Amino acid sequence: MEDINQGNNDSNPNGKIVFGQQVFFSADDGIHGNELWVTDGSTAGTQLFMEFVAGIDDGINYRLNAKVALGQLFFIAKDDVNNHALYVSDGTVAGTLRIAGFNGVEPKFMDEISGQLILSTQTGLVKTDGTSSGTSQFSNKTLFGDRFIAHNNEIYFSSNVPANLGNELYKTDGTSAGTILVKNINTASRGNSYPNHFKIVNGQVFFTATSNTSGTELWTTDGTDAGTNMVKDITAGSGNSFSSSSSVFLEHNNELFFMVSNNLWKSDGTEAGTIEVFNNLGNIRKGVELNGTMLLFPANDSSSDNELIYTSDGTFAGTTSFATGYKEFSHNGAIAIVGGELYFQGSTTREGYELWKTNGTQSGTVLVRDINSQEDDNNIEDIVDLNGSALFTCSDGNWLGSELYISDGTEAGTYLLKDINEEGNRSSFPQTYFEFGNIVLFTADDGEHGRELWKIDNGQASLLKDINPGNLNSDPDHFIEYNGSVYFVATTAQEGRELWFTDGTTLGTQLLSDHNAGNEDGFMDAPVVSMNNMLYFIGSDGSAGMELWQSDGTSSGNQQIIDLNGSVDDSIKSQEIVVFDDHVYFVADDGTTGHELWKSDGTAGGTSLVQDANPNGDGNVRYLNVHPQLPRLYYSATDGSDIRLWRTDGTNTFPDLASDPRNFMVSGTDLSRDGSRTTIYDSDLYFMGKSTSNFNNGFELWTIDLDGSVREVFNVNPQNAAGSNPSKLTDVDGILYFSAYEPTAGQEIWTVTGRSSAALVKDINPGSGGTNLVDIGSLGGFAFFGAENGDSNKELWISDGTDAGTVQFQDINPSTSQFQTSSRPMNFHTIQDTMYFTANNGTMGHELYKLELSTLSSGGELETLNNDIVLYPNPAADTVTYEIPFSSNLKVEVFDLLGQMVDQFEINESVNKGTLNIYDLKSGIYLLRFEINNQVITKKLMKN
Repeated sequence: MEDINQGNNDSNPNGKIVFGQQVFFSADDGIHGNELWVTDGSTAGTQLFMEFVAGIDDGINYRLNAKVALGQLFFIAKDDVNNHALYVSDGTVAGTLRIAGFNGVEPKFMDEISGQLILSTQTGLVKTDGTSSGTSQFSNKTLFGDRFIAHNNEIYFSSNVPANLGNELYKTDGTSAGTILVKNINTASRGNSYPNHFKIVNGQVFFTATSNTSGTELWTTDGTDAGTNMVKDITAGSGNSFSSSSSVFLEHNNELFFMVSNNLWKSDGTEAGTIEVFNNLGNIRKGVELNGTMLLFPANDSSSDNELIYTSDGTFAGTTSFATGYKEFSHNGAIAIVGGELYFQGSTTREGYELWKTNGTQSGTVLVRDINSQEDDNNIEDIVDLNGSALFTCSDGNWLGSELYISDGTEAGTYLLKDINEEGNRSSFPQTYFEFGNIVLFTADDGEHGRELWKIDNGQASLLKDINPGNLNSDPDHFIEYNGSVYFVATTAQEGRELWFTDGTTLGTQLLSDHNAGNEDGFMDAPVVSMNNMLYFIGSDGSAGMELWQSDGTSSGNQQIIDLNGSVDDSIKSQEIVVFDDHVYFVADDGTTGHELWKSDGTAGGTSLVQDANPNGDGNVRYLNVHPQLPRLYYSATDGSDIRLWRTDGTNTFPDLASDPRNFMVSGTDLSRDGSRTTIYDSDLYFMGKSTSNFNNGFELWTIDLDGSVREVFNVNPQNAAGSNPSKLTDVDGILYFSAYEPTAGQEIWTVTGRSSAALVKDINPGSGGTNLVDIGSLGGFAFFGAENGDSNKELWISDGTDAGTVQFQDINPSTSQFQTSSRPMNFHTIQDTMYFTANNGTMGHELYKLELSTLSSGGELETLNNDIVLYPNPAADTVTYEIPFSSNLKVEVFDLLGQMVDQFEINESVNKGTLNIYDLKSGIYLLRFEINNQVITKKLMKN
C-alpha cells in the first residue's frame, strides 16, 4: 500500500526552538495529539521526540513553551490531561527529566540570571537550577503578559501583584528579598503604568510606561525609584506616543531607534538626545537591524506590487527606500534572520502571502518560493535558523495543511520537510494502470502536483514526471505501446492536450510535438490506436477542426488524413475509434450525413462512410465493439425511430441490422469509467441490452454467439421494465461475474452459470437493500470486490463463485466513525501476479494498495507433510480442529491475506489433534502457519 497523498490535516509545527544542532517544536501527527517533536533538518531526522499524554490527548499545548538556559533545554508539558510540568533535557530522550509540577495556568519562562532560570506561575515566581531539589517558589509576584527583560543579573518585569498598586515596574534577583517594586509610575488610585517594550541599549534599560500626567511615553531605569524617569514627553500632555500593543524598538550605533506617529526617532537616554530623525515614513510595523543597517517595513496594503522597504543608518540623509516587488509586508507573519538574510512573509497580487527574503538591497529582495500556487494566503509562521537554513511552518493551500518546511534560500531548496500529520482523508485515487516492461504506469494526484504520471517499479510507487507543473492536472490517459515506448495524451497549460511518450524514465518522458501550436488542444481526449505500424488519433492543428490523423511516432511525423467537412468546425466529436479489418473505424460528420460510422485505411482516398444509419439526421453511433471470434464490428445506432444493434463485416455494402428478428438497444461501452457493461467471455461478446419489442424486459444481459445470433442470457429482473442493469462484467478464470439488481436481493453479485443461465452468488446484504458493488477485480481465480453486508461498511470481499466461498477478505477501514466507515475498494487492475486497487483506510483517503498472488497461495509448503494436515470444518465458525500425522509440540500463527499476523497459539504438549478458538476472527480467508519439528507448513482457512 502506498500513501501517495498523505492528507491535508494540519500538524501545526509550532514554538520552534534551536538547541544544539536540532530544532524542537510541538506538532500533532493525528495519532498522538500535540506532542514534542525534533528535527535535524532532514526528513529521516524529523520525528516524535516524546509523548507525554498517551493517545490523542495533547501533551503539549498548541505552541511549545520552551527556553534554552543553563546549557539545557527547559520546556513545559503536561504530566496528565490537566496539569503542567517543568521538564529539562540535554537533547536526548534518556536525558529528559521531569522537574516539577504546576496546577492551573501554564507557567511562563522569564530568563536566566545568576545560574538559575526564573519562571512565572499562577501562584508566583519560581526559580530552578535544573534539578527537582533546586526548584522552588520564592515570591508571590507574577509576570503580566510577556513584559520583562534581564539586565545585570536582575529581571525587570511588569506585575499587578499587589493589585492595589495596579500594573507597575518590578525587578527580581531570584530571591524573596530581592523581588521589589522599582517604581509606582502611575500614582493614580489603582492606576496602571503597564511597563512594556523593554530594550537594553548601551547599558540602559529602556521601556514604555503610562503615567497619570503624560500618557504613554519613553522611560529608562537603573533599578531604583529615583533612577526611573521619563526620557521625554514626546507627545506633550496626556497624549500617547506609543500604543500598548506594538511598537518598533531597534538598537543601532548604541542608540535606541523607535517610531512615533509614522516618524523615526532616536534616543541616547537623555531628553536632549531624543530627537526626530525622519518624518512621514508611514505606518512602520516591523523593523530589524541587518548587516549594519536598519530595515523598516510599512504595514500598508498597496494596490500594486511595489511596496517600499526603508533603510536607515540613523541619519536623515541616510534614510532612503527602495521598491520591493511585493505589495505588503505582513507584520503579523513570522520574521527571522537566517544566514545573514532576513526571511519574512510578503504578499503580491499574483502569489498572495509567501516566503520572501532580503539582504537589505532592492536586488536582494526576492520571493523564495510560491508554495501556495492557488494565489491564497499562505500564513508563513514560526521561522527559525537551523544551521543556516530557514525552518518554518506553512500550508500549500491545496491538500497539505500547516506542515514543516525548510529553505536554503533558493526555490529548489525550499520544500516540505515532512508531512507530520498524515491523517487527512484527501485521496490520490490511482487509476489507468498500464503495464510496460517491468514497470506499471498509472495516474494519481499526490495533492501537490495534480493528477500526473506515476510508475510502480520493484514494488515502489513514485512520480514519473510532473507534466503540467505545479498542482495543475495533466490527466495522462489513452496509453498505447508503440515502437518500444508508451504513447499517451496529456495536458499542459502551455501546449494544451497533446501526445506524449515515455520510456519509463523522467528524462525519457517528453512531448512528441505541440500539434496545435500554443495552448489550444491538439488532441481529443480519445484513444490512440495502432494499425500497420502507424498511430491514429483524433486531433487538430488549428487549421481545421477535430479530424482523423496518423503519426509515425516522431515529432514531425503527424499527418492529417482528411478534412471531412472542409471547414474549421469539428468533423469528429465522438471519442469512438477502433481498428477492425485493417481499417480505423470512427464516428464523424462530413456536413451532410450527420454523425455516422466511417472507416479509413490511412489515406484520404481510402476513407469512406460505412453506412448512413439515419438518412434524416445523426445516427448517434456509439459503443463500437469488435467481436473476438467473428469478423464483425458491432455498434449501437438509430435509424431515426429505434436505437438498434448494428453490425458490419468491414465492407462498404454490408452494414445491416443484427440477424435476430428483434430490435435491440445496447448500452455501455469499453470507454466507460464507471464499470464496463461490455465484455468478452468464452469467445462471445456480452453486453447490457434491451429488447425494444418487449417492453416488459428492461436492460438485461445479452450475448452474441459464434454463429452471430443475438440472445438474452437471463432475465434477472422479470418484475420490472427497468431490468436488472447488469454491469461490472468481469471474466475471472472462466467465470463471468457481474453486478445486477433483483427486487428481493437488491443489487448483488451474480455469475453466468451456463450459456443461457445466471445465478445469484450470495445475498451479501440480506434483504432488498443490496450491496451496491463498486468494482470487480480478479486474482488467483478469485473475484474481489467492494461490498457491504448491512453495516454500511463497503469493504474488500473475495469469492470463488459459491455462497460459502464469498466472504469478507479484509476490513481495510475498521473505523467506527460515522464519517469514515467504508474503505470502498475500487479501480481493480491485475497485472501478472499482482492486483492493484484503491481503498480508503479511514486516515489517508483513497490510496494505492496491492495484493500479490503469492499471498493467496501457500507457496513453500512441505508437500508430503502438508497433505496430511487436516483442518475441519473448513469453512469454520467459532472453532476449527486440526490433525497432524504424528504427536508433537507445535506453534500456530494466523495471518490475514495482507500478511498481518492476527492471532497465534502455542501447544506445549505432544498432541496430534486439537482445537483452535477462532471466535474473535472476522469473516474472511486466513493462512494458518504451523511450525512442527522446525518445519513450516501453511494451510488455508475460511472463517464464516
